[in-house]
Amino acid sequence: MHIYFEKETFIACSTYEEKDILKEAGFIWDPDRKLWYTKGYSIAVELEQFFDETARKAFESRLHQQSAQYNKPVETKKRYRKYGK
Repeated sequence: MHIYFEKETFIACSTYEEKDILKEAGFIWDPDRKLWYTKGYSIAVELEQFFDETARKAFESRLHQQSAQYNKPVETKKRYRKYGK
């Protein structure tokens, strides 16, 4: 099995015998295209060991974006009151 990333979607190439692994992880079967897919990063990471280079780069890019978002300093305005008022 291997998983690649295309158009904001993780797509799995697998055998019939591996379908239960994908189903358990939360991938969705597309009967028209005959493939398993997910748009969920949290679902795809369950099968990270099968990522190819495109999937790995997409996932690492997402992690980098999230860590940059959480590492921004938070500006707060402190207001002090005089004691007793």
